[in-house]
Amino acid sequence: MTARSVPAAPLLAGLFLAAATLLCSLAPAQAQTTMTAREALYSDYYRAVAAYERCRKGKLTKEGHAAIARYVERQGASEIGTKRLILIQQAKRDIREAGCDSPLATSALVRFDAELQPQLP
Repeated sequence: MTARSVPAAPLLAGLFLAAATLLCSLAPAQAQTTMTAREALYSDYYRAVAAYERCRKGKLTKEGHAAIARYVERQGASEIGTKRLILIQQAKRDIREAGCDSPLATSALVRFDAELQPQLP
């Protein structure tokens, strides 16, 4: 070994450690972004349910709610966890505040008719 080759090993080890640290620090941010997209999808579906119940005076049975929940989970919103209730309440509030004649309610009803209505028993 020469005197020049000895410092290369610690330098390479340091570079690998820095790269690993960088990759690990990026992983939580990517997971958070993905979860945010899932939460948005979940909220969109439950805005559709809220618009159906509020604007059309629709009533979902227990079986209907279960069928919609299964469908929403199959669409990629299965890892919401404990935020489910918060997101559902926010979806209801969004529709209530926007009103039944709003573009938000109209698009939510289009989604309900196209995707959720066919899932009902």
